[in-house]
Amino acid sequence: MSSDLTLSEGLQRYREKVSILKKGYVQESYRIDQIGRCSLAQKRLHEIASPDIAAYRDQRLIQVNPRTGKTISAATVRLEMSLLSNLFDVARIEWGVTELNPVANVRKPKSPPGRDRRLLPREERKILRHCHPRRHGSRSDQWSQIAFHAQALHAFTCGTVGEKAGR
Repeated sequence: MSSDLTLSEGLQRYREKVSILKKGYVQESYRIDQIGRCSLAQKRLHEIASPDIAAYRDQRLIQVNPRTGKTISAATVRLEMSLLSNLFDVARIEWGVTELNPVANVRKPKSPPGRDRRLLPREERKILRHCHPRRHGSRSDQWSQIAFHAQALHAFTCGTVGEKAGR
């Protein structure tokens, strides 16, 4: 393998040889496409240093997602940096293209705190109102209640309580 491999070429090779074997291939493929569009993608792998990765991280953290209008999340940038780190490890160990992993020395963005939300009394009443069986004692009704409780719990833990379907 040539040591003149650019990041863009390395990403394509990584997609074909490594990423395709992963369960999350489709999602990782989106990340590869995103990284491949940045200016860093034209640099040779062995020329990329930690300050380049830090600049990429900082640039991504202030970018606005055109679909949502919100800034790119820290979790997205962490996943992209993880992909880059793995790429550099494969390029170093298996392809012999670079001697260092410049991502290893760069701080990752902090993960936001987890959700800490409780049901409002009004939301609890609304859920419980729908829990009462229409036909008492039927087996299908019992399964319907179990399914409803599972769905309500999922909606609550995912933070979608109160949101309309399809959003």
